[in-house]
Amino acid sequence: MRLAASRAVQSSGDVGVAVIESESISGAPATAGGSGHGALRWLPWVVAALALVPLGSMLAMVLGGNEMQWADYWEILPRVTNPDGSFAPRGLFEYQNSHPIAVASAVYWVNAHLTGGSNIALGIFVVAVVAVQVVILVWALPRQ
Repeated sequence: MRLAASRAVQSSGDVGVAVIESESISGAPATAGGSGHGALRWLPWVVAALALVPLGSMLAMVLGGNEMQWADYWEILPRVTNPDGSFAPRGLFEYQNSHPIAVASAVYWVNAHLTGGSNIALGIFVVAVVAVQVVILVWALPRQ
């Protein structure tokens, strides 16, 4: 096991931020995770595991919900549906509460046709979209 000691070597400006230089007890520079030892190697995995907690709680809330949709669904769905049940793309360009809702309108129509308008299915889709966004953000972060 390699022990490391840290010491402040430089103060940066008036802010009081210190740069920390690590070295092992033997005097050689310590490596952060390179040798397979130390907390820094498994820390990202712990953080990633903790990030699954909100995902699990959101899924539990969605799965414990009801099938009935809320008010926005019923105001938007008729705009993008023809009387025969087919898709009416002209409704995509209407605003609701001064907001464009084209994507939500299309998702609501697809949800109505694929799942019978299930609020649970729509909630699972929303949680999946958020999970994909998190993965994209993590992928876009610098690897430093």
